[in-house]
Amino acid sequence: MPYIDPEVIGAVAKPAVQDLLPGLITETDAVLALQTRHKFIDTLFNDPPSVPVDIKWSWAGSSSLIPPNLVPVVTSRPQDPTALFKAGANGLPLLIISGGNDKQLRGEPVWEIARKHFEDLTIHIIPDGSHASFYDNKDEYVREVLKFAKRVFKIRA
Repeated sequence: MPYIDPEVIGAVAKPAVQDLLPGLITETDAVLALQTRHKFIDTLFNDPPSVPVDIKWSWAGSSSLIPPNLVPVVTSRPQDPTALFKAGANGLPLLIISGGNDKQLRGEPVWEIARKHFEDLTIHIIPDGSHASFYDNKDEYVREVLKFAKRVFKIRA
């Protein structure tokens, strides 16, 4: 979903990611924190060994900027989706691209929540897609985003 809520995270996060939370929030074990961030990054991709190290390092660097005490704010802070859901009921278009091999999130609960609140919903599943389908399946991902944008903005090409 395009918002974060502890209930939603609990419903969609796979156990492999939930199991990483202690290492992501530790303030006393630097080795565990670093190892966990690397494990987390590996869950993003279908084939982590094939991802260039500079890509992984840039993502690891970005994740290391979040202090451990703020990780819960990033991952599970309560948000009020009322305005978002109202906009969805009034026709705000939403595109969800899910990876069939996503190691982090279960797509079905996300789709069910979205179906309840978005009149104009497009769901595209990349069967072999990862959580980072925009990286692992770039061509299909971009094709679907362009198709969605052309429809929403009424672009004829």
